[in-house]
Amino acid sequence: SVEQVGTPQEIYHGPETRFVAEFIGDNNVFEGEVVDRDREAVTVAVGSERFRVATAEGEPAPEEGERVVFCVRPEAFVRNGSENVLRATVASSEFLGDRTRVHLRYRGRELLARTAGELGGEVTLGFDPADAHLVRR
Repeated sequence: SVEQVGTPQEIYHGPETRFVAEFIGDNNVFEGEVVDRDREAVTVAVGSERFRVATAEGEPAPEEGERVVFCVRPEAFVRNGSENVLRATVASSEFLGDRTRVHLRYRGRELLARTAGELGGEVTLGFDPADAHLVRR
């Protein structure tokens, strides 16, 4: 069955399901429970950490207590970000010319980041709530 129909750009930036989010390009997929919500975003508990994820205008926001999946593209992570902060350990990196693909270990799993420079050791990254995308489980 078809998971999603759209332009490559629409599918890349707005995957509708977890399968599409994991299938189309590099993506970091998180799962957690909504613990708070307001007009612009929901706060999702992923283990002991909390992340704010923007809700799409015109879309119904998930309810508190609901389990949700959200994704963050590797290029959305910023060093020493002030929002949605997480600490991870660099496992390896690949020089790609103008960018570096960084493989990170975070809470027993792998995350990917794309940065303008090299990262090493333990790093602090963050992402803007608008750069996270809620998907249907």
